[in-house]
Amino acid sequence: MGEINFVTYYSGEKTDYFFVIMLNILENPKNYEEVLTEISHVILKNLNKNKYLEMTPSLYKQILEHSKNR
Repeated sequence: MGEINFVTYYSGEKTDYFFVIMLNILENPKNYEEVLTEISHVILKNLNKNKYLEMTPSLYKQILEHSKNR
């Protein structure tokens, strides 16, 4: 699998979710902290009836766009 980095976000004890983005060894996890926090909040707000699932492609695109700007 090679060397990888991770960036994580923990939603807290109340909701108890972990969000993780796997990065390659050349990517700096600090560059993804802000976008992961934003996306995590969107997902948490849309957990009801799994509404976040239909948002997944656009959230993924947001991460990709963020990585291009680094």
